[in-house]
Amino acid sequence: NVSAFGCWLLNYLVQVMMEYLQIGFELNLYSPFEHHYIFWYTEYLLGWRHTCLKSAKRFHSIEANLINKGRRKGKTKAKAIKAPVKELDREEHFVLVERLLCLGLVQELDGLRMVDKLPYPMFDWFIPQRSFERRFTAFSPMVTPQLIPYQSYHKLYTESTAKMNSTMMFTAAAKQFDNVKNTIESLGNASGELSQLLTIAKTNMVIAKLAAQGHKKGTKLLPTFDLSTHRHYPIIRIR
Repeated sequence: NVSAFGCWLLNYLVQVMMEYLQIGFELNLYSPFEHHYIFWYTEYLLGWRHTCLKSAKRFHSIEANLINKGRRKGKTKAKAIKAPVKELDREEHFVLVERLLCLGLVQELDGLRMVDKLPYPMFDWFIPQRSFERRFTAFSPMVTPQLIPYQSYHKLYTESTAKMNSTMMFTAAAKQFDNVKNTIESLGNASGELSQLLTIAKTNMVIAKLAAQGHKKGTKLLPTFDLSTHRHYPIIRIR
């Protein structure tokens, strides 16, 4: 099935693109201000993964039905084929958790920008667009998922923050982290990587709530990005 193969190939490609961004955390390549568009772009890629997984469930279901229908026609007594729905559901839920976590991190970083705790470098030669394009130029040959240009990123950022202040943004971030917590807890006994993401969501939720109340607002110290719990998703500690 060409469509099913295309879905598998797209999902694999998106995973490679995500790993390309995630390895930057492992190599400590990102400056603090870059975390915003890294998580913003990661959420975009996770959206593509979510679409691929939903399509994969549909293809598996169609294939299983066709196989079982053929067996009934042949009057065989072999056990009916079932689509691996549980495995795909588990992966789909994990992708949803990552998407919600990225949205929360982006909103928390929006709040930090608004209180001048996530400034751009103070160099005459620094241009934000160049920094953005340097990180994502490797994706330019891809037709799908299409590369998002800096202008689109900047426009969406401007529109999403135009009617918000730092208190509103930190509050929105806390709600997203709470959504992550509730989603993970609804899946049952969280273990392994899900347990790590749960810890990150709970801790960032508390920090975002404190920030919404003005905690550490007067200081000029930059936040730290604690990757000791998970290699790619930080606990943002406001100083």
